[in-house]
Amino acid sequence: MPVERWPPVHDAQELGRTIHDLANRDDLDAVIYDRGRAADAGPCCQGDIIELSEGVPLLDENCTGAVLDDFTHWLVIGNTCDFARAMDAVRWTQVVPIIELLGATPQHLEDLRRYRLSRQFFVPQWAGSAQPDRVMVADLLRPCALDRRAIAACARVVARLSFRGWLLLNACLVRFLARDDGRFD
Repeated sequence: MPVERWPPVHDAQELGRTIHDLANRDDLDAVIYDRGRAADAGPCCQGDIIELSEGVPLLDENCTGAVLDDFTHWLVIGNTCDFARAMDAVRWTQVVPIIELLGATPQHLEDLRRYRLSRQFFVPQWAGSAQPDRVMVADLLRPCALDRRAIAACARVVARLSFRGWLLLNACLVRFLARDDGRFD
């Protein structure tokens, strides 16, 4: 018996075109980051890359609290407007770890660089990256709640997306969270 799938809540074709148009720019690596604005200028924003050495808190297969791995960089996916609100109104934001991708095939790398994959967001190297030849992705499957005070106390913003970079991230987040994923095909 076939299971009815719910349609996406966004215009999938328009979203796909937006991602395609942004991802296929010849100068994307040069314009994805806002190099004209200091990373420490103003409050934290959606799309900022922060340096913070912590593991991902999660519930494991036994429903036991655990911490997975240790990451040095994270992508802020929480809304920018939340950082402008009072701490007692919005204490938390969301971040995802940025991981090094090892052993990817040429096709996988091409799919990443063109933002065709929905569970990972390709993160081009930013100014000051330790090893510019590494392939980095933000793992959208491992979101973490982070106390906003931790950003000021323990983290450092190392890169900030440009407007085009933020548009691409936002489109990829919508696709990830609201996609018609074909799980019943």
